[in-house]
Amino acid sequence: MKVLHLCTSIKGGAGIACERLHQSLLKEGIDSHLLTADKDRARYPNSHRAVDLISQKRRVMLELQEVLAKVKTKVKERNSKIESSLFTFMNTPYPFISNSQLFKEADIIHLHWVANFLNYTSFFKRNKKPTLWTLHDMNPFTAGNHYSLTEDEIDANRNLISKQTQKKKSLLQYQNLEIIASSQWMKEASERSKILGDKPHHLIHFGLEPNIFKPRNKEQSREILDIPLGKKVILFAVNNIYDTRKGFNLLLEAIEKLNDPEILLCIMGNTYGKVLPKNANIHELGFVSDERMLSLIFSAADVFVTPAIEEAFGLTTIESLACGTPVIGFDTGIISEVIQDLTNGFICKEKNAASLASGINEVLKKLDFFDSSKISKEILSGFNEELQAKNHIEIYKKMIDKERQS
Repeated sequence: MKVLHLCTSIKGGAGIACERLHQSLLKEGIDSHLLTADKDRARYPNSHRAVDLISQKRRVMLELQEVLAKVKTKVKERNSKIESSLFTFMNTPYPFISNSQLFKEADIIHLHWVANFLNYTSFFKRNKKPTLWTLHDMNPFTAGNHYSLTEDEIDANRNLISKQTQKKKSLLQYQNLEIIASSQWMKEASERSKILGDKPHHLIHFGLEPNIFKPRNKEQSREILDIPLGKKVILFAVNNIYDTRKGFNLLLEAIEKLNDPEILLCIMGNTYGKVLPKNANIHELGFVSDERMLSLIFSAADVFVTPAIEEAFGLTTIESLACGTPVIGFDTGIISEVIQDLTNGFICKEKNAASLASGINEVLKKLDFFDSSKISKEILSGFNEELQAKNHIEIYKKMIDKERQS
């Protein structure tokens, strides 16, 4: 069985989750391949860059087309008056994917986050192979938005939304396509959609490597990371600190409300030069990709706070719990499906700084009540890589058998 995964980038939550699935399938003996638009080299075997599929001459043309596509997209976004939400269109400079040898040899195609990479028109008109699509946000089953649109945005763009929805639905209508959601809310949202509502849906949680993501000694972890032992360490992780949906400003406001000099905020991720408050109690860890180092960081924290006001899943939530560290957040993404108040974290009732501050205070007061070993064991029982791989393989086999019998 040969599986080809398509994912725009190997960075960010979707890319990391895709790479982990690819690696876990390789461990199970599946001939898994990953194709990405990223110019960076992936970490695992059988990983390919789209630019390597074409000649040097065509690469120059592709780079020019990418620049033009970005300009056209900006113009379209400005004309559509969709400003607060990420929105992508269906045509991209990558129409050659379905002509590649990787595609031709694959028994099954597995789509992940493919915005600005997959050219819908050329790909779906040629594709006759069994195809799975993992939902990393709402984009596959919306007109183009990756997260919910506001009422004003919907009212101002009814014509665009209608055209995009109809075009996407018509392209996907006759595909041998099944959908995988990593959370119950995403599965239900997709099942209600006009675009993917009639496709078979499956719920398969993202998987972690239990030998990597596990509770580690807090004192030793802090010593390695040069984090003071006597501090109440709050961890925050973000791929882009300028993304307002991630709620960083709400977290800063909440910590200010707590006014506790013993709190140390550790920030992991890309700050992109953002000027942070000059505060001795803020510690930047930078971007971290090594998974063992991630495990140390989560283990060093007293609590992980995810203040996102809108989240598709929240991979860091699962990573933190696997390391035995309680999680505080709003009711977004996977939070309500995995968090139990004062057992493995706390769900803040309102999406504001005051509610966040209250939740942080509740957890910090009762840190001794949390059992890190139990927290880790319970989350890994449903979110482990071996289980994820086997669930996917079962679906792959059924889809391939169905295709051969038709």
